[in-house]
Amino acid sequence: MTASEINNKFDQLYDNASKTAPGLEMYEKSLWLTQAQKEIIKELATEVDANEKRRRELDRLIINKYINYDPSFDATFTGIKISTYSKIFELPTDVWYILQERVYSTPTLSTKVIPRTIDEYNIQIGNRFRRPSSLESWRLDVKDTVSTTEKHIVEILCIGTPVKYQLRYLKQPRPIILEELTGGYTIDGLTTVSLPEITSELHETIIKRAVMLAIEAYEPQRLQTKMAVTNKEN
Repeated sequence: MTASEINNKFDQLYDNASKTAPGLEMYEKSLWLTQAQKEIIKELATEVDANEKRRRELDRLIINKYINYDPSFDATFTGIKISTYSKIFELPTDVWYILQERVYSTPTLSTKVIPRTIDEYNIQIGNRFRRPSSLESWRLDVKDTVSTTEKHIVEILCIGTPVKYQLRYLKQPRPIILEELTGGYTIDGLTTVSLPEITSELHETIIKRAVMLAIEAYEPQRLQTKMAVTNKEN
């Protein structure tokens, strides 16, 4: 859909769903559409591995990336490492959700990476298995408190020195902006017209969710309206 088509469909559903809700500016519609897009992508992402249809719907947002191990970069973060097995990698700036990951001990030999919270790590090292096994590595999400400009980093606990880290991730989707924003307004730092990156089959689903969110914000007790919009979506 074009920006005009999205706007017209939004207005049609919004007007039909609520006769008392106030009219919305293009900036407001863009905010609701952007929020709806994020919600729907998050929901679909949980089914990516098991559902071919979901992979096709989100394929423009799924990125495969290899990050070579950089000993000098890693050494600058020694002070924040949790373990002697820790290695620090810098993630791409557009990483939103990591779907799958592996760490390579040689150019062809790899082990799966298991995400751990700090609490899970503390429990794990409390038993006799105080380190990752040779069959898996662990990933901790950490905050960069070292660099002058904060970097997006992860801490990988693995046996030996890795060659590279591979991740398959969902990139941050661009916001949906229906017309160029002025007057200092931005959405996710952008001001120019921006359309959904996901397959066109989901555009109407996004619009319907955005309408539901907008009406709920204005009339939070209107369960019937919510149900009416949801039924049209299904």
